[in-house]
Amino acid sequence: MELATRNQWAQAIQSAQREHEARLRDVLGQSISQARAKAGELYESRVSAMKENVPELKRQGMRTAATLSTAFGVGLARGTFGDDRFNLRGVPIELILGIGAHLAAGTVLAGTPGAMVAHGAADGMLGVSVAQLGRDAGAWLRSRSAGRQAAAPAQLEATSGYAPYGHVAPALPPGHAYAGAAPSATEADRAMAEAIEIMRAA
Repeated sequence: MELATRNQWAQAIQSAQREHEARLRDVLGQSISQARAKAGELYESRVSAMKENVPELKRQGMRTAATLSTAFGVGLARGTFGDDRFNLRGVPIELILGIGAHLAAGTVLAGTPGAMVAHGAADGMLGVSVAQLGRDAGAWLRSRSAGRQAAAPAQLEATSGYAPYGHVAPALPPGHAYAGAAPSATEADRAMAEAIEIMRAA
């Protein structure tokens, strides 16, 4: 009786394990199938989105190509003929042409393939003009800073009577007792030499 009961329990446990494993396989199979289905849907949506964006990518590529080629052409012309020929009373001529090209692309060429090219060319000219203005502003700031640095030693010497470190003070007058003693003496050294001379004379 006990052996039969044990066999029944063993069979029941084995049956439960088999059912549990079968359910796990079903659940895993459904999860894998769902994951594959979602991956397929995502792939198809991405492919369809890329196909829809192909015309836009082409238009943006045309605009970028127009921008780069125009900027290169303007830079080449400036380097060949000089910057002075491309400035109108201090204003880069590309700035005027770029604004005009944008206006033309938005009015006369609106809705045509040439509008995108005109916008790209305008971007190139505006980029070159703004870069030119920035370069001129940077050169002005650099020259102004250099002028301040050059004027600082002279201003210090004029206000304090002492030359800054590294600057040679004016030479002593000819015939002075210490005229040739320290040709690179500063104002302080010269004052000390004159004081020593006065003390010796006394």
